Amino acid sequence: MTAVGGSPPTRRCPATEDRAPATVATPSSTDPTASRAVSWWSVHEYVEPTLAAAVEWPGRHPGAVLLDDTDPVKWAAICDAARHWALRVETCQAASAEASRDVSAAADWPAVSREIQRRRDAYIRRVVV
Repeated sequence: MTAVGGSPPTRRCPATEDRAPATVATPSSTDPTASRAVSWWSVHEYVEPTLAAAVEWPGRHPGAVLLDDTDPVKWAAICDAARHWALRVETCQAASAEASRDVSAAADWPAVSREIQRRRDAYIRRVVV
């Protein structure tokens, strides 16, 4: 997602060479036709070292915003929130895909299209009295 006239968002959390972030702004991510699939597992693998290093963190606590931006506990809270967000998005995407398959199987859509096309051929002039 980009701001109007802006560039794609970037991460403040540094990535190492062997471990790239799961949602980094790349030329392909700015393409509106690129995949928007979210993988909980890839996010989990990325944030796990940060969470393990912090041992514990304030979960969804307003006090977490008061911590210093470089505090590992604050980054752990942010990474945990990212992991929860990825899980929510991935499950919503799976449900949407399943609903799409159900709709696809619900009717003979080519026949429905032909029926609609046949109806367009009939034109009945309206008589205004």
